[in-house]
Amino acid sequence: TLKEASERLLFYLWKVSDKGRVNPITLPLSKSHIAHLLGVAPETLSRLLHRFKEEGLLELSGKRVWLKNLAIWEKRLNGEP
Repeated sequence: TLKEASERLLFYLWKVSDKGRVNPITLPLSKSHIAHLLGVAPETLSRLLHRFKEEGLLELSGKRVWLKNLAIWEKRLNGEP
């Protein structure tokens, strides 16, 4: 489901960022490879990244990602809405 895909992407970015300690991060793979790794279509990955940006969770510039509002990341990763 989209919710599960969203959770997988959150966990993936959190892991790549060393739990928010590395910020910004440079994505180690292409977005299409990340989508494949997470088991989603590239279009779904793009929609999720856009949604995270709209929710104030991140900023994107090419392969660079800035995590925003780390307290919200921690809540979401712990299953809180």
